[in-house]
Amino acid sequence: MSFSKIWEDLASTVVDPAKEWLKARPMWLRAIIVFAIPLAILGYKERTVLQRGSHYATVLWRVAVAGDRIALGKDYSQKLAMLASRIETQARADLLHELKDSDDGGWAAAQLAVVLSRRGRLSTDQRDEVAAFLLSQQRNTEPYWAQKSGPAHFAVTAWCIYALAVLKHPVGNREIAYLLDHQTAEGGWPLYADTDARQPAVFATALAVIALNAQLQALPGAPEKTAIRDALDRAQGWLVQYCDRTSGRWKYYPLVPDSPESEADSGLAIYALGQIAPSAPADRDIADAWLRSLPPQWPRHAFDREASGQWFGKGKTARPDTVSHLRLPWLMAGTAVSYAGASMWDKARAIHALESCIDQQDWGIGGYWSYQRAEMLFAISELQRRM
Repeated sequence: MSFSKIWEDLASTVVDPAKEWLKARPMWLRAIIVFAIPLAILGYKERTVLQRGSHYATVLWRVAVAGDRIALGKDYSQKLAMLASRIETQARADLLHELKDSDDGGWAAAQLAVVLSRRGRLSTDQRDEVAAFLLSQQRNTEPYWAQKSGPAHFAVTAWCIYALAVLKHPVGNREIAYLLDHQTAEGGWPLYADTDARQPAVFATALAVIALNAQLQALPGAPEKTAIRDALDRAQGWLVQYCDRTSGRWKYYPLVPDSPESEADSGLAIYALGQIAPSAPADRDIADAWLRSLPPQWPRHAFDREASGQWFGKGKTARPDTVSHLRLPWLMAGTAVSYAGASMWDKARAIHALESCIDQQDWGIGGYWSYQRAEMLFAISELQRRM
């Protein structure tokens, strides 16, 4: 059968009756039908864009009625709760393992202790046990912590001081004085005690801020209270000074010209600034810039890492920076902290990014180092606390 014959049959049985039906309808209805057909075809072809637009519209409505509460949809909230429960179970096993066989100076144990204690999953006896273990990891009874036989490591030291405050075993004057003595004149901290003074790191500085702020809250009447506040003020000024205010991003090492920017360390810095009260007015500008420059595609895996390059010891050649910078946890934590007080549009952008991430994420949690699970649980807890 030829094509022309097929068309004639189609026209006589379908097209002609449709035309007659349309002629009998009002003009306004005919116009709607004629325009609806191409719109339906276009909508099918561009259904992904339409779905995104529909999602954004529902997010705007939720944001408008929720105020400063993070208005994640019910399905997303349930996914986070299930994920947190799974990670928590493994994190408890991780902590028991770290207490028996730790080779990182207490770093992972400190991170796990923070998240599990804050979630109410450690008894008083367990908190005491973890605190005793962390104190036993100080190097040569000196008031600092390090990895294996390396120099004093201020990220490890900060995590341990932070954990001890959370465990209700705040450290004494020696540990605080050691940390304060290694703050640079401008207000930052290097990653290692033998690092060139020109290389203060955002990672170490942000963690020192978190640890000192926790210590300040744990010991409200401590004699070193004034010194800690002064150190926090200078650290806050350092972080604000070296932030790219157009994007809310920091370099790994702000004073190193060719140091790349880090989403992981930037999210951590945003979180650290959010812990200081009262916040400086400039911090709101940085938080807004952060929300407006959230990446369109978040990491596809929960444990994607960045590599920050190299650091320099005093009089030594460059060495690889062995610190792992996880992107996803600190993207989530930084966004959670930035949310309150943002404009409705920036909140909607944040919710859309978080929900898209939850939809697309490979949430596998087995086969990874315990610090990775700890940081992921930390970020999820920050979201849940503000929901």
